[in-house]
Amino acid sequence: MTQPADLGLPFSSWRPYQLEVVADAVTELRKHDTVIINAPTGAGKSAIAVAVANMLGEHAVILVSTKQLAAQYHESLGNSVFVMQGRNNYPCLKYPHLTADTAPCTLSEDRCQYREYGCPYYEAKAKALSAPIVVTNYTYWLYEANYVGRMRRPLLILDEAHRIEGELLSFVSASLNKHTMAAEDILPLGHNALFSQWRKWAAEVHLRLSPVYRNISEKAEHFNWDTSYIRRCRALHALLENIGRLLHADDSWLIEHRKNEVVFKPVWVSRHAQQYMLNYAQKHLLLSATPPFPRVLGLNKPPMIEVPSTFPVSSRPFVYLPVAYMSRRTMNDAIVPLCRRIEEILESHRGQKGLIHVSSYRWRDMIMANMKDMSRIVTHDSNDREQALEMFKADPGDKVFLSPSMSEGVSFDDDLGRFSIIAKCQWPDKADPQIKARAVQDREWYLFVTATNIVQTYGRIVRSDKDWGITYCLDASFKSLYNNSRQYFPHWFREAVIWEGGEDLSSN
Repeated sequence: MTQPADLGLPFSSWRPYQLEVVADAVTELRKHDTVIINAPTGAGKSAIAVAVANMLGEHAVILVSTKQLAAQYHESLGNSVFVMQGRNNYPCLKYPHLTADTAPCTLSEDRCQYREYGCPYYEAKAKALSAPIVVTNYTYWLYEANYVGRMRRPLLILDEAHRIEGELLSFVSASLNKHTMAAEDILPLGHNALFSQWRKWAAEVHLRLSPVYRNISEKAEHFNWDTSYIRRCRALHALLENIGRLLHADDSWLIEHRKNEVVFKPVWVSRHAQQYMLNYAQKHLLLSATPPFPRVLGLNKPPMIEVPSTFPVSSRPFVYLPVAYMSRRTMNDAIVPLCRRIEEILESHRGQKGLIHVSSYRWRDMIMANMKDMSRIVTHDSNDREQALEMFKADPGDKVFLSPSMSEGVSFDDDLGRFSIIAKCQWPDKADPQIKARAVQDREWYLFVTATNIVQTYGRIVRSDKDWGITYCLDASFKSLYNNSRQYFPHWFREAVIWEGGEDLSSN
């Protein structure tokens, strides 16, 4: 049998299902351009990704969304991969108070004396370009592949594939900062302006601002790279870049006026997925516990490999305990019985830490206003999320974290999370014009996204085969969603669902 070391992995043995998944993925990739692996927590997705690349014999780039996941690749796989970070993670040797993303070489045509020898960023980039397998983030790779023309490989591996759409949307959308426009004496159009008028406006503004930016960037060396100069250069460059995107948009794009910016974005990113991402590789491997909706990326039913969970079902139940349908319309009637049920669950988990998931700060505030006892509750605002999270983790007591933004990207291993409560399912907000347009055009997408949010939320507290925890869902809308969208919930999730009660794991 093929051993991990045979495929460049620093492990003595395979996890359950890993080798079979690698072999299946290689077989499918030899027949198809795109393959999806639906793998839950604990499947060892990073090892699978590297093993597939090495078994195919292809140089590969692996894209991730966070520094934490990139660091996990390095920690678990060592020299099997090279991790390339964004420019802001490397110091500038010429100006030690700067990082490589604000260094003179980003503006001036003059070549820096350190660029060939000694520059941490360019040294790392040279290693990345020569490495058989490089791990980097979506944002950095999109810019490199599309504007610089580097970092392209025959095999593109997209980890956390459920985030691809968001990454692409950020890359192609145009966001015009009102403060920057005001500083440059640029007046935006009004709320009633048509898209054709905005494009004409963009052409005129781009023509006016381009020589201004060129003039100040050519004088980079004379400013000794002070912070005010840096701020103006970066803000002006970002404005010009976004105006350029607007020039290439079409009339189907949506216009959204916000407090500090005007945002232009497409309804769907499928065309852009091919143009800016998928066309730069011959083969694509997508990995996620919740793969993206195929239409989003313009994919035509690619083969999917579903990996079973290695975690015992009894250690990770999802218990449906409906209180009411949670919506804006029913909020005032539902909030009191919802809080009473939450209090019952908290009482049954005395001595244990847990989470309460809500869909917005408004629901968070309503729960806080109606709970009888807030002594165990830890929460946060939009500006202190990370600090509150660290305080919660460091607290030795049985605190409960109440949050609208802990459904993905964070882990509450072992005693950090023995239970979680989904107080309200996170349905996409139709107040967003893009979501409203999509929901009208494709109802299945709307159901898919909601199912994905629930599966991601469910995965926060049980992170290994020795871990255990119970998730409660109190929103009555889950049952109809599940019945109408069963195909969007992976088997390893469906097998854990317990309807209206079940065994008590609070003392497991």
